[in-house]
Amino acid sequence: MNKRKHHTIMLFLFFCTLPVCYIVAQSITGTIISENKDPLSYVNVVLLSTKDSIMVKGTSSLDNGSFSIENITAGSYILKTSFIGFSPYYKSLTIKDSDIHLGHIVLKENVESLDEVVLRQPQLERKVDRLVFNIQNTSLSQGNLMDVLRNTPGVMVINNNITVRNNPVTVYINDRRVYLNSSELTQLLNGTSAFTIKSVEVITHPPAKYDAEGGAIINIVMTKNVAIGYKGSITGNYTQGVYPKYQTGINQYYKTNKLNLYGSYNYTDDKTDRLNDETINFMENGAQTGLWKTHTDRDTWSEKHVVNAIIDYDINKNNTLSITANAILMPYWKRNTTANTNAFVIPSNSQIDSSFTSLNNTRDDLNNMGINAIYEHKFNDKGEKLSINAHTTYYDYNRFQDVHTKYYDAQQNEINSNTFQSDAFQKVNIYTAQADYILPTETTAFETGIKYGNIGSDSNLNTFVNQNGVYEKNAALSDLFLYNEDNYAAYVSYSKNWTNWSLKAGLRGEYTETNPFSTATNTSYKNKYFKLFPTLHIQHTINENNDLGFAFSKRISRPNYSSLNPFRFYLNDNSYVEGNPMLQPTITHKIAMDYTLKQTYTFEVSYQHYSNYITELGFQENDTNILKYVSVNTKASDMYSLDVMVYKNLKNWWTLSWYSSFFYSKEQFYALENNNEITTNDKLSAYIQAANYFTISNTVSADATLLYISPIADGSSQISSRTYVNLGLKKSLWNNRASVSFRINDLLNTANFTSKNNYANQNNSNKARFETQTFQLGFSYKFGNFRLTTNEKDIQNKERERLERNQ
Repeated sequence: MNKRKHHTIMLFLFFCTLPVCYIVAQSITGTIISENKDPLSYVNVVLLSTKDSIMVKGTSSLDNGSFSIENITAGSYILKTSFIGFSPYYKSLTIKDSDIHLGHIVLKENVESLDEVVLRQPQLERKVDRLVFNIQNTSLSQGNLMDVLRNTPGVMVINNNITVRNNPVTVYINDRRVYLNSSELTQLLNGTSAFTIKSVEVITHPPAKYDAEGGAIINIVMTKNVAIGYKGSITGNYTQGVYPKYQTGINQYYKTNKLNLYGSYNYTDDKTDRLNDETINFMENGAQTGLWKTHTDRDTWSEKHVVNAIIDYDINKNNTLSITANAILMPYWKRNTTANTNAFVIPSNSQIDSSFTSLNNTRDDLNNMGINAIYEHKFNDKGEKLSINAHTTYYDYNRFQDVHTKYYDAQQNEINSNTFQSDAFQKVNIYTAQADYILPTETTAFETGIKYGNIGSDSNLNTFVNQNGVYEKNAALSDLFLYNEDNYAAYVSYSKNWTNWSLKAGLRGEYTETNPFSTATNTSYKNKYFKLFPTLHIQHTINENNDLGFAFSKRISRPNYSSLNPFRFYLNDNSYVEGNPMLQPTITHKIAMDYTLKQTYTFEVSYQHYSNYITELGFQENDTNILKYVSVNTKASDMYSLDVMVYKNLKNWWTLSWYSSFFYSKEQFYALENNNEITTNDKLSAYIQAANYFTISNTVSADATLLYISPIADGSSQISSRTYVNLGLKKSLWNNRASVSFRINDLLNTANFTSKNNYANQNNSNKARFETQTFQLGFSYKFGNFRLTTNEKDIQNKERERLERNQ
């Protein structure tokens, strides 16, 4: 028995010396980097059969550039990498009885050398949870951040409002949230040079590490500083619309072995024009009883100063401390609004029965200052790290209004007048602290973090009415509104790559307590709630030319502070804006599936459901002839979309970006002037965006963009179609040390629109004419060792976005 067993063992060992024993599976590992030694993530790595070039196995690289292909049988193979913007890499391999570690694989960029300037076309890269628009060393890097966003696939900039795939966006820079209101964000983006931008990440389903607040995310990735020295730049532009506008700025950067310093200052002198023609048909029992036609001319002047200062100090190779300070100062903001209203009594044969004219002079002052302190500890060179961030914001805002209204009879004789003034103050203090930990391996990554935020806001409105030449305070039109909010958050996230699968899943929990109080109503509206926000992203590579994806996310949008304030802000005697302290946060569920062909053509179907959608709706009071704008929660909103995206280098000098979205939106809201009857507003609509980028010569680049928006449903309104045609031309000078640019926005002047409300007893329309057609001439000059890259970044905290004010 023992002898037989001995012979069996010997026979097994003998056969294991033959080639058949090589069926034992082995693995291939390595790390993919660029020529600048930066790790490259999501590079496609495939193993091809030497015999027939059929793909045997494949994977993609992780955030640290590493990859692993496992369970490979013995044989001869060809390893191939593919990555947009880089040349393919090939290597012949023979798998025997041991694992193979390839070390660093260096990919070379596909660039076109143009004298001393190295320019290439922008490239689009698809990751499991985002799209990455790489613009480093492209013609777009010679403009500013707003220029880059206007040209990013899927991103639409309309009247300086930024949206992604029909959703409002939150902007991050280097994964740090920029929480400014829309006008301040526009100033920041227009005043930041794109020379230091590496890429723009468009995240339509944000993973758990990002705040649950908001919709889609745009993360702007800045280039890393690599060399010691000093550099700087000055920029300026002149824009002519109805009125001229000026902007200038200076950026300076200095680096030593351990210390990085960055400072910037931007100044804007702006005057804009906006016209509105409004028609209100007053109704009673289905019959028209009156007609108002109003023409409004609004001119706005502003001066704004934006200052940023950044200090990065490398304590040692594993520990870094950063201090960021920024300030937006607006000492002068003035608006003159003249509204002429003609009233008709039906039937009147279009004869004016009476009229009134309102002149609203508004003056704003604003100080918005924030400081961040960030400590980062790297445990090793494999990416394991801990970061701690503390933030504070001080926001001080004042708005003064002086409103004069005169009333006339049919013969234009003045019969009455009214004058009032209002003085509104708002002070906000924000404190946040957060910690994030990440533990990556070759095929997985684990992330977790916690955050606490506190917001305190005091809003004070005093209204004074002119009584026989003396201004007396009107208590009924005055209020003190106090708001306090505490938010506690924690999240976990896990990602893993298999041969041809990628998974990223996370869960974020947030507990919120709010306590608004109004002295006008002597009422406190306390609210406490805990919400969980799951996210899931799955991507499957069928083969080299076909990819499938699935995503699910849940998000929240909290009301901004001004929309919670219950007092009435009068625009004139017959029109006011009113907040709502009872507003509930909006909860959004989104699910999507996509298919990508040859890494170029992407098709996505998605569904979004909004609960308690927050919006501002306009209502006409037919019995009092008052028009009011009220912040409300709608009953429900739904959107079904089919999106098509194409990004293709047609020639080495021509790149086409195509994005189209065909969507059906349905919104159900409560008609306040019709016994809160549930009313439905829906529409089948489309967005079409086509952008072309051209490299004309070694120093000249151009772009041409078409954006068409079909009629859409928005809140209670139906909005007419719009078309934007934008052209841009850039010329580099003096060995890329300077550049000049010329841009025409809304070439055909077809970007204005009309909104209409027509349901139940509401019948009104508004034709808005913004200053969309502009001509801009820009200049930039780089001094010092301008080929250095910078530590420029902007770090804000999420609560700052809600510092909106009425525009």
